[in-house]
Amino acid sequence: MRRSFFVLFLFLAAFLIQGCVAPLNSVFENATLPSKHELQVKASASTYYGPQFDFGEEDSKSLIHYNDNIGIALRFGFTDKFNLGFRYEHLFIRNEFELFDETEPYTGKLNYYELSSKINLKEDKMALDIPLGLYDYEGEFILALDPRYIVTFRRSQNFEINLFPKIHIFMCDGIQIIPAIGAGLGLSSDLDKWAFRPEIGLDGNLFFGAGFTVNLNKRAVDQ
Repeated sequence: MRRSFFVLFLFLAAFLIQGCVAPLNSVFENATLPSKHELQVKASASTYYGPQFDFGEEDSKSLIHYNDNIGIALRFGFTDKFNLGFRYEHLFIRNEFELFDETEPYTGKLNYYELSSKINLKEDKMALDIPLGLYDYEGEFILALDPRYIVTFRRSQNFEINLFPKIHIFMCDGIQIIPAIGAGLGLSSDLDKWAFRPEIGLDGNLFFGAGFTVNLNKRAVDQ
């Protein structure tokens, strides 16, 4: 049990130097809050890359494949001003490495759970999201905050640009803070109903991904 907790902490802390797993940096949203009784459903997939990581070895500038993620998320508008979101992602670790004197390379899986409420700063243009996240490795946990400032530039009901400056805050034997940024597009025939959201982000690691969002209960919202 102690070894598994150590491995999890190593995964989430090591990328500060040259990581072997990349924490979540994706958003796949815009600054619009769901209306009362509106339900947003989201599915996503992403892949993460970062610098080479080897204990006791010289630094390498080459990029390696850290992990692939798949995820689902829900966000519900209880009122026009209060919403609640839940997110789950499964991280498939792709980078094999040896833990100090361990002879067997390790590849593993991590689960990530997130609860958040998005706050309106400027209607449909600026929002603040402060999700509380939990990384789970074989029953051992690390808590994380990931404040996100979401800015949306909508050109039409078919196209928008989204920017996501943010901060990763990990809480385990102290606090570790890492700045991050992301950018994405919203593409649709009607962005208020559904959207395809390609995205890219950087926090010392690099990720590419895409999400698909559908807004349900629009008839109830519009009445």
